[in-house]
Amino acid sequence: MRLTKRSIDAFRYQGDGKSRDVRWDGGVPGFGVRIYPEGRKAFILSYRVNGRKRLYTIAPYGTFTLDKARENAGKLRGRIADGYDPVEARRSARHAATMTELCERYIADYAEGRKKASSLRNDKSNIDRFIKPAFGSRKASDVTSDDVLRLHNKLRDTPYQANRVLALLSKLMNLAEQWKLRPGGTNPCRHVKRFDERKRERYLSAVELARLADALAEAEREVDGVPPTVAAIRLLLFTGARLSEIITLEWAHVDFERACLRLPDSKTGAKIIQLNAPALAVLDAIERHDGNPHVIVGHKRGAHLVNMQKPWRVIRRAAKLEDVRLHDLRHSYASVGASAGLGLPMIGALLGHREAATTQRYAHLADDPLRRANDAIGAWIEAAMKGEERGEVVELPNRQR
Repeated sequence: MRLTKRSIDAFRYQGDGKSRDVRWDGGVPGFGVRIYPEGRKAFILSYRVNGRKRLYTIAPYGTFTLDKARENAGKLRGRIADGYDPVEARRSARHAATMTELCERYIADYAEGRKKASSLRNDKSNIDRFIKPAFGSRKASDVTSDDVLRLHNKLRDTPYQANRVLALLSKLMNLAEQWKLRPGGTNPCRHVKRFDERKRERYLSAVELARLADALAEAEREVDGVPPTVAAIRLLLFTGARLSEIITLEWAHVDFERACLRLPDSKTGAKIIQLNAPALAVLDAIERHDGNPHVIVGHKRGAHLVNMQKPWRVIRRAAKLEDVRLHDLRHSYASVGASAGLGLPMIGALLGHREAATTQRYAHLADDPLRRANDAIGAWIEAAMKGEERGEVVELPNRQR
């Protein structure tokens, strides 16, 4: 017979407590209501996949109306005809990996051994601070674009941080697809637009460099010898190196004969940093410590300096440079080169940039010498047209006229 709400309400279990009691619907093949010994009821669908008979529970009676359950059964039959197995799909979903499990697998099976220690630390921090609190207990297969957008917008006040979290989450989702934890082509981060990031540009002027020099000299006068922090800051200024490259530098990497640092590893891999005369003088003045291979020694025996931020805050306060970061010393090194007329490829090579686009941020500084030359020429021509004396013009050789 065709099931009705009245008939379902009237059904009572008829069995020995172990046997299955099902009342089938006369409308949709395989659709029916199962009555349990304790009295509860559920809509079910009986079907075959690969010759195997299965019984799928659509929903408990009362949570779905009869019409909705019947409609659901009809749709399922259509998908089953195409090879879909709802029982297997439900079992897989029940055992699907959570986002916490996905993150742990990402660290163990992907990040460790592939990423540098600093990048790995950043990933772990972003996972613990943002991704796990937002999605930890959720199934990796259940995270949607709306979920990702909600987290991204929550971090809008720190666009750089928001974009790094988004990039990490996108990688996690790509790996989830690769590891069959999500259907292919379903990365929920694909259509979430990144926030615009305003690149910070802070360069020290000649006056500011002089103030910094005074502050460093004052810090030296307070102790015997050259404090490791002072030596590190000077090396950052004279080499344009990254902070991590200087504080982890070992004497074995210093080639005095060829005036360079030979780093076996850096953010961009093995790298050579050229040493100018002031940088060599800084290295010559640094005391070597037995049992410690590092140039910038730390407080622990055999270790390098770890925290530069606290002493840097003291020095920059003395130099009235409160808004200057240690990384801005690297920018200042590059800005001097650009303003002196060095080409961007040369600056990129000195800084160890892997991509030319990274050096492009200094392009406007490289234009300064051209702008000054253009202004001088224009002023001379204007003065000549007014009959004013502007000094002699250096004549070019005949072949350049």
